[in-house]
Amino acid sequence: MKTIDIILKEAWYTKEYLKQTELDWITNWMWAKWGIQFTDEARKFKAFESKKAQELLDNLDLVSNIHDLEYAKWGWIRAFYKSNLDLINRILILLHWTSILRRLLVFIIMFFSLNTIWAKAFNWKG
Repeated sequence: MKTIDIILKEAWYTKEYLKQTELDWITNWMWAKWGIQFTDEARKFKAFESKKAQELLDNLDLVSNIHDLEYAKWGWIRAFYKSNLDLINRILILLHWTSILRRLLVFIIMFFSLNTIWAKAFNWKG
């Protein structure tokens, strides 16, 4: 069983459902506040031309969709941080083939950017 299939099974989602949420604009698949979709931009680089790299980017879109759905389910500040941590963990699982040091670097970058920079996009004070 592929890693993404295990992640989807644990999250109780199917690929078809997650792709439909993209089409319905319920989820935004790695889309930045300022209009840049990170995985589409990465697909343009030579380093991401291989089939394996394309699959990784597709899988990143799927775990991002799960992240969006988890946050949207509750919409609380606590859910924001929990869904961020779950997203980071799922990305690290997808990167199981990399070294521990690289995964630690990804964790630090993702944790910082999601919980500080992205937190500014939300206004919980109303």
